[in-house]
Amino acid sequence: PSDEVHIFGYARSKISTDELRNKLQSYLIPKKDASPKDLHDVSDFLQLVKYISGGYDSEEGFRLLDIEISEHEYLKNSKEGSSRRLFYLALPPSVYPSVCKMIKTYCMNKSDLGGWTRVVVEKPFGRDLESAEELSNQIGELFEEPQIYRIDHYLGKELVQNMLVLRFANRFFLPLWNRDNIDNVQIVFREDFGTEGRGGYFDQYGIIRDIIQNHLLQVLCLIAMEKPVSLKPEHIRDEKVKVLQSVLPIRDDEVVLGQYEGYK
Repeated sequence: PSDEVHIFGYARSKISTDELRNKLQSYLIPKKDASPKDLHDVSDFLQLVKYISGGYDSEEGFRLLDIEISEHEYLKNSKEGSSRRLFYLALPPSVYPSVCKMIKTYCMNKSDLGGWTRVVVEKPFGRDLESAEELSNQIGELFEEPQIYRIDHYLGKELVQNMLVLRFANRFFLPLWNRDNIDNVQIVFREDFGTEGRGGYFDQYGIIRDIIQNHLLQVLCLIAMEKPVSLKPEHIRDEKVKVLQSVLPIRDDEVVLGQYEGYK
């Protein structure tokens, strides 16, 4: 809703708001058979999007971002500090601390009048346990725990979301979904595109950190977990943890690693 939502893009790319909107439009409008209503809806949506260019540790950039957000809030007649600011960090984890520090310093709601500021961070959260804990500590020093959301976007996929219903609300599957009736389970991940535009990211983190230890482990948990007490997030999480605690450590001789020929 245009009276409730506004989207601000912030990145290092030196592009204008119009250039970003044109780029987004190419993804949002069907290639053919687009109706006048589709075109109108997309056009209306793109008016909610604005772009600001700046560095991840740029004081000037984040000050400008705050000014743009504040001006929009003022235009919508919202009281200072009463709006809801949600920062979604689609970034490498290595820059989370610097970006969070800038947000905390320059882009927070000014006063506690019913609004809030929240930060969403995505996987992979660090390179290993040590770096993940260090990241948690660094972000935890800046924000209260209820302000921090650690997410795995794979859980938003329709097939993954349907897994709980398929298992526990289906009279046929519920009594059969166990080791006595299932011979083996294969979780296969396939993409029909390569690392286009993401080479630097994958060179730093690799496909195993990017996919297996978060996305596919989440799928494994949903497939193997027991029925939760309820569908509350805490109860689902508790059953997932039981699965992870039950998994035996994997030995090197149980793993096959491959690499594309000619990869440089």
